[in-house]
Amino acid sequence: MKNILINILISLFSIIGILLIIEFFLIKIDYSQPHLSRYDYEVGVRHMESSQGFYIKESKKKISINKQGIRVPNDNKDFLYSKQKPANVFRISVYGDSFTEGLQVSFHERFTHIMETELNKCKFKPKSNIEIINFGLSGTGQARQFLIQQGWTKEFETDMVLNIAYMNDVRNNVKRLEMNNHLPYWKLSGNSIIQDNSFRELASFQKKIKYSNLRMKIVNNFRFLQFLTQGYEIYKKKASQKGHQDLREKWKKNIPENGSIYDGDDWIYGWNVFLNGLKYWNNVLENDGKKLFLASAYFNSTSIPKKYSEKLKIPQINFDQLMEIESKKNGYFYFPVSEYMKNREKELGEDFDKHEYSDTGHYNNIGHREWGLILSKRICNHWEASRTQTLTK
Repeated sequence: MKNILINILISLFSIIGILLIIEFFLIKIDYSQPHLSRYDYEVGVRHMESSQGFYIKESKKKISINKQGIRVPNDNKDFLYSKQKPANVFRISVYGDSFTEGLQVSFHERFTHIMETELNKCKFKPKSNIEIINFGLSGTGQARQFLIQQGWTKEFETDMVLNIAYMNDVRNNVKRLEMNNHLPYWKLSGNSIIQDNSFRELASFQKKIKYSNLRMKIVNNFRFLQFLTQGYEIYKKKASQKGHQDLREKWKKNIPENGSIYDGDDWIYGWNVFLNGLKYWNNVLENDGKKLFLASAYFNSTSIPKKYSEKLKIPQINFDQLMEIESKKNGYFYFPVSEYMKNREKELGEDFDKHEYSDTGHYNNIGHREWGLILSKRICNHWEASRTQTLTK
């Protein structure tokens, strides 16, 4: 019995020793891939507070999230945004998905940082200092971005709410398109938006809040656990890809003759939710004395159902054209940059989504730079026009 106990202790200490060696080796080579997000009762998922490590997919970038759950520069990881902004600051809060989040580029390469720099040069800026907070989060559509804006980020006083739309949003907003039970969604009752937060009551989600978040915190403190977790993440990614393939097969069953998967009933429903959701978000903001501002990255026109082209009598309508019409009709403001970004890529002879490791559609540093430059120009022009209208009244 004594010998068995000794052997168990020797084996235990040997395993601990090996793990310590692996841990120190991973620290030595600066390996760090922590969880950068966690489960959240209010919005499903949000950034993991006080986390720092590498994002390695399209490229390798070090990411720092402060204790407020907001990405900050790596050399100033303890920086905190003031909830009550200074009197001389005009603050823009930006909401969007992974395009907005921009994990593929450094903090200072992101379009929002480019915008902040350029807008501070705009002679028509409303106040002496322009500050932009980027609340972008991967995998979100407007249904979740709305909750983020109306939830914990509302504590940060802001002057302008800017939403960045992308093609995936149409799917992300609708449960039967996204096929993930653990997230909030929008659904329609007539043309009215209904918030579906039923995920909060699921026992499986409550377990994730309680146990998965604890597991992720533990993993974030040990490099060897982060290394082991990567294998599981690769497996989940393959399963997710298969799920999306199955979903596309489902969409094909509802396609009209001479149509694409984007003309099926489910996708058209998603578009109805998307358009009515923007109107709903703007109406809520108007009750707070604000307005919704909307822009996009490049938005593929083929994902827009043909019914909009037919209804508006515009052959192969693009996102800029559609949103110009919708925004004027529903009271929010749209900055057209989608077609500019498509043409700018050709004009420069650059591939805006070419990265070191893989190309998945997200902008690289050149794409972010051009995006930030044109969007800041559009906003500056808007401020100029607003000032001119005020002076002529």
